[in-house]
Amino acid sequence: MISSNLALLQKTRFRLAINTATRSGRRGLFKYGAVLVMASLFVVGDYLFFHRILAYFNELPLDVGEILIVQILNLLCLTIFSMLVFSNIVAAISTLYMSRDLDFIISSPIPIRSVFLSKFILTTYNSSWMPLLFSLPVFVAYGNVFYAGWKYYVALPFLILPFLLIPAGIGIMITMTLARFFPVRKAYQVMSFVGVIFLAGIVLYLRFMQPEKFIGKDVADSKIIEFVEKLKAPDYEWLPSSMMTNALKAGVTGDWPAFNTEFLSLWVGALICVTVTTLMAGAIYYTGWASSQTAKKSGGADKEHFFYK
Repeated sequence: MISSNLALLQKTRFRLAINTATRSGRRGLFKYGAVLVMASLFVVGDYLFFHRILAYFNELPLDVGEILIVQILNLLCLTIFSMLVFSNIVAAISTLYMSRDLDFIISSPIPIRSVFLSKFILTTYNSSWMPLLFSLPVFVAYGNVFYAGWKYYVALPFLILPFLLIPAGIGIMITMTLARFFPVRKAYQVMSFVGVIFLAGIVLYLRFMQPEKFIGKDVADSKIIEFVEKLKAPDYEWLPSSMMTNALKAGVTGDWPAFNTEFLSLWVGALICVTVTTLMAGAIYYTGWASSQTAKKSGGADKEHFFYK
């Protein structure tokens, strides 16, 4: 029953997207075409940039090139994972509590769990497409620099999917907890502000490290080692970012037993997150949504009373 209702909601959303695209006219088609061209150029530029960087680091002396590349991947995966958690929190507030179609869908005979799973998929998509567009060319460039086999590229999409689902589950659980006890709109504003501060901190951190000083110059060995030590990110076995990094390294080197271990660990973590999030939604999602609607209506009534007063 849940699967059929979920399929119905996804089919409806897909048809709405198709109708919006086909009925947008020449201006809309031009806009979609321009976005597609810009996205393609971004992907190509992202790949070429990181391919050059990784190839350069791979030629560094003292055999630190491979270590440095692994550290870069670990830091990149940790950054993407943290960004996904924040973006899922903000996106979940919008899709789970502030979407205009929720009044109609929740009042329909469709079970609340199917509604939540549909919004879970939408939240994951909205918050993950940009990090995916950025990270996938990097992982492909990493494979090309180290001459990975075809199995690496076939397994890559199935490796990325659980890496996206885990922060989606964590972010949505945090959102449902916040919505249960705090006003939704205030939580949205606070988390958006925190996300901006987080991104600014990442940019400042990377700028202070000045990685460009290692490009096109003869660098002292001590400076390279010092840079590697500064770049080192938290590397715990239970972190999804560490699992992702270890799986990428194992896939590139052809160590498939190690790859399968990290691959299964990521999928187990993703299934646990999705299951726990769904169970949690069955307990508190509707209550949080109803509270947000009550607060919205009371806020509107207060504004109307103030206007006529």
